[in-house]
Amino acid sequence: MMNDHVNDRLKRLERSNRHLRVGLALLVGGLVVGVAGGIGLGVEPANYLVASSMNIVDEDGNKMVWIGSMKNKGQIQVCNLDGDEIWVFPTTPPPAKQPRPNSKDQPEPLTQEMIQAMTLQEVEVAVSRVAKARQYAAVDDETKLRLKKEFNMLISRMRDLKSKR
Repeated sequence: MMNDHVNDRLKRLERSNRHLRVGLALLVGGLVVGVAGGIGLGVEPANYLVASSMNIVDEDGNKMVWIGSMKNKGQIQVCNLDGDEIWVFPTTPPPAKQPRPNSKDQPEPLTQEMIQAMTLQEVEVAVSRVAKARQYAAVDDETKLRLKKEFNMLISRMRDLKSKR
């Protein structure tokens, strides 16, 4: 009885595995035929395809692979011959690119007196601003030197404030 259950399970897994291989072969075959067909006709392939979803089906019309978007997220589904999902690969949109600051975004120059009057929180904010400004490629040598000096003074002040806690 136990062996029958195991054998049935193995048969289902093997069938599902065959279906997956067939689906992937159809996917690759479809892509090769599509690209080769476009080349054979002398038609330039499109740079991109705009669609909300795409189904790849076998010769009987059974859905094997589904590629689409749901709720602003991409998803790829691989199905068995019954149309049941075997694997689902969710994707997420890339994070929005943050604009890269330029040399105009440099912090105002800081004096030793200004730094000495700062609280720990103010120093931490200033260190962050100066550290970011030091990474800009379009900064002249004089500004780089000023920022390095300010950074070192801020770090020193931060250490002093933390040691007095």
